[in-house]
Amino acid sequence: MTVEEAKELTQRIRESAGQLWELIANAYTHRVWEVLGYSSWDEYVDAEFGDLKLRLPREERQEVVRSLHEQGLSTRAIASAIGYDKRTVSRDLQAAETDDDPGIVTGRNGKTYKARRTLPEQFWTTTGNLVKLTEKLAKLASDERFAKDKLREANIQHLREVHDALGHLIKVLEAA
Repeated sequence: MTVEEAKELTQRIRESAGQLWELIANAYTHRVWEVLGYSSWDEYVDAEFGDLKLRLPREERQEVVRSLHEQGLSTRAIASAIGYDKRTVSRDLQAAETDDDPGIVTGRNGKTYKARRTLPEQFWTTTGNLVKLTEKLAKLASDERFAKDKLREANIQHLREVHDALGHLIKVLEAA
């Protein structure tokens, strides 16, 4: 095999890997396990793909986890599909949500360092995350089970405290 053929084969493998995760997401959203007579997604994945043992490098795994999550797969479904623990998938999703890594910079001394975001960039990212969390809370609160929750009043009080803290923050920013 020539170097060129090896590079071509490697590229085809990469492209196929990307298609694999799209196919898995498609299988999940179309609930193929039910069509094939399996009782659950996990049973389907174990029976059909358990022997493949697909293990991704961490960097690629986080991207695949994020992509599958954006396509509607649950944390457990992703964990089953990629062969990792649910906690690992949760950590990958959390890392994707809070990924503030602006890259690597080279200092005057020639050493490389993790670059820091400016304070306004950090503030902007954090407020964006706060908006996402607020939307998530609204979705949770609209669930009928929430109205029956024993901690409902405590949650409302906690949100009032958050509201007051945000009101104070807005005043500080307006005064600056």
